[in-house]
Amino acid sequence: MTRWKKMLQQRRSALMGLVLVGFVLTAALGAGWFARFTPDEMDVTNRLLAPSWEHLMGTDEFGRDLLARVLYGARNSLTVAFFIVVAAVGMGLVFGLMAGYYPRMDTVIMRVMDGLMAFPGIVLAIAMMGAMGPSMLNVIVALGIVYTPRVARVVRSFILTVRESQYIEAARAMGALDTRILFYHILPNCFSPIVVQASFIFSYAILGEAALSFLGVGVPATLPSWGNILSEGRVYMQIAPWLTVFPGLSIMITVLGLNMLGDGLRDFLDPRLKK
Repeated sequence: MTRWKKMLQQRRSALMGLVLVGFVLTAALGAGWFARFTPDEMDVTNRLLAPSWEHLMGTDEFGRDLLARVLYGARNSLTVAFFIVVAAVGMGLVFGLMAGYYPRMDTVIMRVMDGLMAFPGIVLAIAMMGAMGPSMLNVIVALGIVYTPRVARVVRSFILTVRESQYIEAARAMGALDTRILFYHILPNCFSPIVVQASFIFSYAILGEAALSFLGVGVPATLPSWGNILSEGRVYMQIAPWLTVFPGLSIMITVLGLNMLGDGLRDFLDPRLKK
């Protein structure tokens, strides 16, 4: 704990990123306490109201409180992004371990990963969502597959540098099974690059989910998410700019905080960058 505290004291950008991420998480988890209204509560007599003391972020075209929708949208967007990270890291670990440790599987697995990375991520995600249909689960599956190669390549590159190390050779000489070598000797040493990569994938996932929802192929419109709110507000940008400003700021603050935190973790966990 002292080590991490020292890192945050030395790297102010990482501390600022942690503060921003903590602020967004607190707002999302406490949406029920911070919002005076429910996200689907309509009041057409008060539609398109500018920000005021009663509606801090204004109201939308149906009179729904924008603050409530942004807070509950944060909960949905962050939940989807979290499970995208879990899916991408899980699949990336499996493929990266197999490709890095078994030379015969390396070519096949990495050519598939290269094929996935050859397409722009958002284009590939849109194609998969068009085939599967809009839903939170499908967004997780599509973006999880899109970001899997990023983790797989990092894990593979690390294993290629350690699989011939003396402690790995000693484990083989003692008769250790490949599974034990992979999960007890190699995988724990991959912790640092995986944590850093996961922080960046989290920010990519938030942007990817927002883009898919904005285009109408992501989270269903019945559930508030930052992308859906932006999509609904773009029609009224000239007369009610707050409908796009506040969800856009929410995305920007979250992604900025995650990137700053990821940069700090990378500098701290990489021995070559500690100075």
